[in-house]
Amino acid sequence: MMRIPCWSLVLAAGLAACEPATPPAAAPSAAQPAPVAPVAAAATAAVSYRSELAFADLDFEIETLGDGEQRQLQIRTRRGGAEAGRHQQALEGRLREVRAADLDANGQPELLLVVEGAEAASDFFALAWRDGVFLEQRLPEPTVEQLEGAAGLDAYALLADQVHRQIPLEDGQLRELRYRYQADRGFYADGAVERAAAPG
Repeated sequence: MMRIPCWSLVLAAGLAACEPATPPAAAPSAAQPAPVAPVAAAATAAVSYRSELAFADLDFEIETLGDGEQRQLQIRTRRGGAEAGRHQQALEGRLREVRAADLDANGQPELLLVVEGAEAASDFFALAWRDGVFLEQRLPEPTVEQLEGAAGLDAYALLADQVHRQIPLEDGQLRELRYRYQADRGFYADGAVERAAAPG
C-alpha cells in the first residue's frame, strides 16, 4: 500500500509557535546554499503566507507568493532594524509551518519548514542561517528496514535539540527515528525507538 506522508511539526521545550491564520539512515545531509528559483510572475502573485519570527537580534519576515502548486518563498532578514539579507526559492506546495530554533547551540538559528504538497504529501526541511546566507538542510532518508510495517501518516516533532520522525506501524506502535543537527555535519541519525502510540 502506498503511504503518503503528512508532516506535523510539534514544538516542546518552550519554543513558541509563530504561525499566521489558519530519518541509521543514509549519509548525513550536507550543507548547500539553498536554490534561488523565482516563480514566473512572482512580482504580481498574491501573498499566500506571511509570518514574522525573531531570534536573538535577528528578525525574519517570511512570505510565500502564489496559490498553486508552484509558489515562491521569500525571506527578508533584519538585524537591529537594518537589512541583513534576502533569500528566495521555489516551493512545491503550500507552506504550513515555520519555526526558529538553534539546534546545535552555536548562536545561529535554523528555520524549520513544513510544506504541504499535492494529495496531502508533504516535505520537511531546514534553512540554516550562516552569517547572512541560508543553507538548505535535509534529513537522511529512512532505510527499507526502518519503513517495514509502516502504515498511516508520518509526523514530525521537535523535542529540545532533536527532530523526531514518527512512523505509525501496522501493530499500533510508533517507530520514532531521531536526528540531531550540527553545522559541520548537517542532520544525522541519533537512534530509533518503538513505543505505543498516544491514544486518540
